[in-house]
Amino acid sequence: MSKAFLQRMDESEPLFRAKRGNPETGEFIPAELKTLERIIVLLLQGELLTDYDQKEAVKLFKRASAEKGFDTFTEMIVQRAIKQSRFNHSTNAFSKNLNEDGTINPPQMVKATVHKNAAYFLPADQAYCEKASNHCGLSVVGIDFDFKDFFGACTIANYATTSSLEAVEKIAHKGNGLVIIDKYILTDTAKGPNKIPHIIATVKKFMTDELAMKFELTIITEHISNDRLTNRKANEILEGLGGSEKLSFKLIATNRLPESDRYILSNYLSISVGHPWDRNSVLSSSSIISQDSKENLEKAFSIWKSKLQLAKEIAATTRPIPNVPNGAFVFETDGLTHKLLNLH
Repeated sequence: MSKAFLQRMDESEPLFRAKRGNPETGEFIPAELKTLERIIVLLLQGELLTDYDQKEAVKLFKRASAEKGFDTFTEMIVQRAIKQSRFNHSTNAFSKNLNEDGTINPPQMVKATVHKNAAYFLPADQAYCEKASNHCGLSVVGIDFDFKDFFGACTIANYATTSSLEAVEKIAHKGNGLVIIDKYILTDTAKGPNKIPHIIATVKKFMTDELAMKFELTIITEHISNDRLTNRKANEILEGLGGSEKLSFKLIATNRLPESDRYILSNYLSISVGHPWDRNSVLSSSSIISQDSKENLEKAFSIWKSKLQLAKEIAATTRPIPNVPNGAFVFETDGLTHKLLNLH
């Protein structure tokens, strides 16, 4: 979070509040005000990196303590930064990659940060930030952001969708990886509709041609005792998504998946679908960086992390046992450790 963006939030809040309807009933709360509140919930709960100098921050902290308390967004965030001791120094991945003109070096920033779900709020213009976002597959927000929405529309419940999961279009964001957990991808494919084209179309909604690294896709599914079929379906997915030059791909077929786990996990979303890719169903999604309360943010993050932990454990411990009913199958294009499975 840049101090310039914090100052923009402070300047914008009274303007957005002036557009509000009856303050007692909450009738007509502007979208911009909701977005501000969602961003501040994230900043007050997540791990925070800022370009404030420590002396500058302490000075502001002392002034706020002595005068009127911590009322502005800047004061609240500086207070949190002081508690976390995250300032402008050589180990701060945010400041280290923030240039004087407000731009960043996206590949280095992705490499420098341990977080695959980081969001960046920069003093650069939004047009540049959209390009940077496509480049690194992370959310990059510019100083002229319109505050209409910040992943708020990505939290939905029981949204009707067809076998193609076209409803994903409503919530998809450009990212740098996906983890798909679905016990029945291969078993349903073997005896019924071919899910593979629908899976390819869904994954493409999260990909961008401008991504500076390989898109990382992990699929965890139920093992079938037909490795030739499994390998063919894995290659269909690989080729449908641009081949190994664009995709780092792992498909792991095992007998250790819980019955009900059918999830799509992105950098910022936890998506559950009752019956993905083979029939009409309902879709629910929660954003892990944009919720209207601390409690909802923590709940969404907890579900997201627990499903990724399951995928990580299976990926780390599954070894191929070929062509037997209780065996296992592993298909991978390279030895990369996928960022979404690199939990901390």
